[in-house]
Amino acid sequence: MIRIQRFIEDLKQRQWLDVIELPAWQMQKARYIRPGEYEYEQEDNAAQSLNPLNSVHGTTYFLSKRVEIPADWQNRAVGLVFEAGEKGC
Repeated sequence: MIRIQRFIEDLKQRQWLDVIELPAWQMQKARYIRPGEYEYEQEDNAAQSLNPLNSVHGTTYFLSKRVEIPADWQNRAVGLVFEAGEKGC
């Protein structure tokens, strides 16, 4: 069993050919009013680090990020993993 666990851990380490962190995102905070209606704290997006995102109950975060795919990744499959620690309320 230990050998299988070690093998799985080895596979996890080789899962991605390359990884790029995306630390700064455009973020707009809003308070939910009703479906499709929000009250925004600020009019424009502000670039902020999301690690950690100190969220407050009742606040919705609209995130956006423009990413440039590296030239050596062209013609390859590219994925995005977005990890969030808490569920929305």
